[in-house]
Amino acid sequence: MIRNICYELLDKTKPTTDILFRFEDMKINREQYVFLKDRLDNFDLIIDSEYSIKIDSTFDEYKKILIIEIILSISDLLKPKDVQLDQIINDHSYRFINFYERNIQLFNSKK
Repeated sequence: MIRNICYELLDKTKPTTDILFRFEDMKINREQYVFLKDRLDNFDLIIDSEYSIKIDSTFDEYKKILIIEIILSISDLLKPKDVQLDQIINDHSYRFINFYERNIQLFNSKK
């Protein structure tokens, strides 16, 4: 089962607000990872068009741990207030966890 390890606002180096989300799944095998890797590449298709997204994953086959890092970039022209930013963080974290869990279920049902 995946869990949200943390999120953080990254240093300002571009005209965007960048949020790093870090997730971890500690019970994943190689087959699941290969299946998920393809699916992760499509996650950006369900993100609001005003945001850009970058996804990176690392799989430790020995420990069976998958770490997923997502950077969500929001143009400073669209940057919301802090209260709205908290809501965006919560919404996207929840959206990713649901996406991930649905794909794990899909993998398990195909097996």
